Amino acid sequence: MKWMLTVVSAAILMANVAVAATYSGGSGTEAAPYLISKAADWITLTNTPADWDKHFNLTADIDFAGAALTPVGRDDGRPFKGVFDGKGHVLRNGRVETKYDWAGLFLSTASSGVIRNLGTENCSVSGEGYVGGLVGSNGGTITSCYTTGAVSGKGIVGGLVGFNNYTGTVVSCYTTSAVTGKGYSMPQGEATGGLVGESIGTIRACYAAGVVTGKTADLVGGLTGESDKALVCFWDMETTGQEGSSGGKGLTSSEMKSISTYRNVGWNAHDWVMTEGEYPRLAWEGLGWPAIPAPEAPSFAGAGTEADPYRITSPEEFVFLGSSMMILDKHILLTTDLNLAGIELRPIGDLGPFTGVFDGGGFVIRNAVLDKPKGSRIGLFAHLDYGTLRNLGVETVSITGGKSVGGLLGYNFAGTITSCYVTGTVTGSEEVGGLVGDLNGGSVTSCHTTCTVTGGRCIGGLVGKLNISGGAITSCYATGPVTNAGGSFPYSEYEFVGGLLGYASRGIISNSYATGAVTGQDSEDVGGLVGTNYGAAITMCYATGTVAVAHDPSNFRSGKSIGGLVGGNYSNVTMCYATGGVTGPLSVGGLVGMNYGTVTSCYAAGAVTGESAVGGLVGKEDKGTATSCYWDKETSGQAASAGGEGRTTVEMTYPHAENTYMGWNFTTVWAADTDSGVNRGYPYLRKDAYLPEEGEHEEGEGPGEGETPGEGEGSGEGETPGEGETPSEGEGSGEGETHGEGEGSGEGETYVEGGCCQNSKGLMTPVALIRRLLGDWLLIGVSMGTLLLVTRRK
Repeated sequence: MKWMLTVVSAAILMANVAVAATYSGGSGTEAAPYLISKAADWITLTNTPADWDKHFNLTADIDFAGAALTPVGRDDGRPFKGVFDGKGHVLRNGRVETKYDWAGLFLSTASSGVIRNLGTENCSVSGEGYVGGLVGSNGGTITSCYTTGAVSGKGIVGGLVGFNNYTGTVVSCYTTSAVTGKGYSMPQGEATGGLVGESIGTIRACYAAGVVTGKTADLVGGLTGESDKALVCFWDMETTGQEGSSGGKGLTSSEMKSISTYRNVGWNAHDWVMTEGEYPRLAWEGLGWPAIPAPEAPSFAGAGTEADPYRITSPEEFVFLGSSMMILDKHILLTTDLNLAGIELRPIGDLGPFTGVFDGGGFVIRNAVLDKPKGSRIGLFAHLDYGTLRNLGVETVSITGGKSVGGLLGYNFAGTITSCYVTGTVTGSEEVGGLVGDLNGGSVTSCHTTCTVTGGRCIGGLVGKLNISGGAITSCYATGPVTNAGGSFPYSEYEFVGGLLGYASRGIISNSYATGAVTGQDSEDVGGLVGTNYGAAITMCYATGTVAVAHDPSNFRSGKSIGGLVGGNYSNVTMCYATGGVTGPLSVGGLVGMNYGTVTSCYAAGAVTGESAVGGLVGKEDKGTATSCYWDKETSGQAASAGGEGRTTVEMTYPHAENTYMGWNFTTVWAADTDSGVNRGYPYLRKDAYLPEEGEHEEGEGPGEGETPGEGEGSGEGETPGEGETPSEGEGSGEGETHGEGEGSGEGETYVEGGCCQNSKGLMTPVALIRRLLGDWLLIGVSMGTLLLVTRRK
């Protein structure tokens, strides 16, 4: 052992000296890989960059006896590009220490790099940013590997991988390493995860069970600190000490050691073995355990096809959907009402995105409860990816989550949701909606909610956030109260609270309304319909609920940009109105609080009160415009506005004055309230021609396929917008129109598009920053200072 330690130490002293590439055999080709059988071979590899595109096989376990090691790869653009096959062997007792970024036994891997069938035991790795127990920054493929030991760093730290790039793939791996993220406001961010610190690549069939600690609570996770894709992955909530993670599924130690956990999610029997009561282990470890059994086939009727969908007839069958990978691309039909009271649920799409079709058949699911306060993508459905949800009622739900939380769906990527409704309570920290938490592309049509929605930021009665990919919300409404909890988030985070939608990056909101009260505590950008409209087209919509925000003098952002329809507008608002009362301290308007964009053919008639920059229509305007817009000077109590024209109540109501509503389309868009029986004499949108009496609408009758919220379904003041109506030519944004970044940004105002993607210090993570800079370019590789761009999204 002493001889081995001497050899290792001597080799390390010669780290900067040219060393002949001499291994225990082989020529570095796929057919004859270099053979690594002792410490000296490993040291040769670490100091020979010319060999980092070659093939290597580990032929024996190596014990480094606590010696300091130089990583394979350099931070000057020379990642490992070759193939390293551990052949079921282990590297033990190594130590990698640096005061700089990029740390791991492998510092970084390129897209062609492969590491497989390798274990590391009792190895310690420490550095600044991008620190991983095996790889600091991975752009390649890591399969069937594990790590034990300790990993620590200040930013982007993981037990196996620090940062997993767009091209990076981690499959069938596990770690029990103790992970510590010190989090001292690193420029690259502070994400800390049991397996991976931050991932924008793919992680599949992996788990973490080591202790995880970090400084920034919302960027610390049992499996990942920040991640996009973590499919059928798990972490032990008890041993990691973490209840939440941005990716994967948290389980108890007992659940982690149950074969049934892994069987139905399709873990590869070729890679994994397991015995009941123990964690899964890699097949090459030679424990003599049996392979994980093949998944159970669904027992319900049908074939899962469009012609013969799976038919769900009981709560037990519905629960099975959340624990099976086999149903995620299938057609499913609900054939009866379900009562899920007292039943433990796993969201459908939690193990992988749901890409199929779920048709509620006009039936109702009642009394579902999900209590995952630190979980992400929480709802009856967790993740919809180009799939469809339709014709479903969800009543008296109680949903609690962390990020991307919805009464029906947590996260939607380009999926379609039609003719669905939700009642109950929905609570979360970020991206929280009565129906959908995060809508990233796709559409929500003819849906409604009567939910009590409570959260921290990006909160809406129907949808929490309309994300960067845009999307469409059409013929929808929300009638429940929406409340920003306040106090839980740093002042640098915007709050974005709306009666229908919290935050709109891009897309279309049309023919929709909100009637619920919107309340903010220490909040910015709060609106009766939309909190912040950064780049969407809002047309033919209205809000009637009250909007009220309390002011915290110690928080300079608190209580700013408060509007009856939109809190902060950076894009287009056309043919809309607001009649609810608005109260707030700064930049308070009956229609828009702060306007950087364009407002056309709109009016406001609610009472408006505030401390500074208060207006009957617009509170404050910065390079924005308000054309052919009006406010009621009497009902608002405001004689002035930063935009629009003031009128008396007589001039605003039927038969309104000739100088009011100039150029408005009263033929196909607006209607005059001739008898004051619809909208107190104010104009209303033509598809709003019916107002139900209080209590006339009854929940529990599932909407039929394609049915719009029509007669008898509206509630509150005003009426239901019609399905599919679009503004006539020249009257607003057409379907599919989007608005680019920065449109309407005012001078002197610092505003970060997509503010919900900052870290908790208000700093952009490297991924978010690069996305911000690239705009519509598709980023597929960032490694060692190299950016790889392929094409623009169409």
